[in-house]
Amino acid sequence: MRASLIAASLIAAALTSAVMPGNAEPLANAYPYCLMGRGGGSTTCYFRSLAECGNGCVSNPAYVGDRRARAIFAGAGVAVADSRAGRNAPIAATRRPHRR
Repeated sequence: MRASLIAASLIAAALTSAVMPGNAEPLANAYPYCLMGRGGGSTTCYFRSLAECGNGCVSNPAYVGDRRARAIFAGAGVAVADSRAGRNAPIAATRRPHRR
């Protein structure tokens, strides 16, 4: 019994030590605009256009650009429509259906 407990502990230690942290970027970095919070200085950076954001909107200082934003959305499982309207066009993101 003691040997199996030691073996289980060693296996658990080996499995947890092999886990490496990822290089994930926050999803908010994929959106070009932020809404400044009222009074507290907080921001919400999940807006694709100035019109969507409204008053109190600022450019997202952490925005990674269109190409990298598309990669972040793809990594998060968000489908991004290809926009031909121009470089500053908002990114149209929709959720992909869950596959079983």
